[in-house]
Amino acid sequence: MFEFIENLSIDVISLTSTGKAHISNESPLFADHFPDNPVLPGSMLIELAAQVSGPLAEEIILQREGGHLWAVVSMVNNAKFLSPVGLPAAIEIRAQLLRSRSSQLSFKAEAFVNRMTVFRGEIVHTMVRGRDSWRAALEERNRRLHQWL
Repeated sequence: MFEFIENLSIDVISLTSTGKAHISNESPLFADHFPDNPVLPGSMLIELAAQVSGPLAEEIILQREGGHLWAVVSMVNNAKFLSPVGLPAAIEIRAQLLRSRSSQLSFKAEAFVNRMTVFRGEIVHTMVRGRDSWRAALEERNRRLHQWL
């Protein structure tokens, strides 16, 4: 999924982040969704929202507490898919902090295609400490994140 994000902007002062993704209809991921009328699966809109809100959660924790924790999606609330997203598509994703509890941060997330809202929901991240066994995955994730920023 990471290869769809093209850029990411994080603003810790306003507690928001914005990302842009371009998704073609050429990916084998969409071969069966649907062959004559390619449509982005709703689960991918949730994934994109998580990828835009997660780095914001990590940066908020880093600024507030000075330590680095990783954001892991723990819940999706009130997900509403307002319009199908035909492919190819250019998607803008926005996230804004709703509330912060000890180890959880909740974000209002929205996705837009041509300024029309296609998804709205709440993404909840639980903040966790990394483990040594995650090293390779975290290095790859950080490499991709730096490409977006």
